[in-house]
Amino acid sequence: MVILNALSRAGLLEQASAHWLRHSAGSHMADRQVDLRLLRDNVGHALLTTTSLYYRQKVFMHSLGYRSLIAKDSGHRNST
Repeated sequence: MVILNALSRAGLLEQASAHWLRHSAGSHMADRQVDLRLLRDNVGHALLTTTSLYYRQKVFMHSLGYRSLIAKDSGHRNST
């Protein structure tokens, strides 16, 4: 009930599902660099290779942000 109330207040009740909550928890755990086996057990994966996708996604998203910052920074540099 607590989760449903929080989702409702945030306006996310319609799009929430068990899969969505599990993926969100897994993503947050990966952000905090939780041990891969612990993450696997918490999200219910059978294989570590499946769970490792959370870490690959994190690295990929970080690289996109880094490239975005470089592009923004190079636009602000003085060419003279």
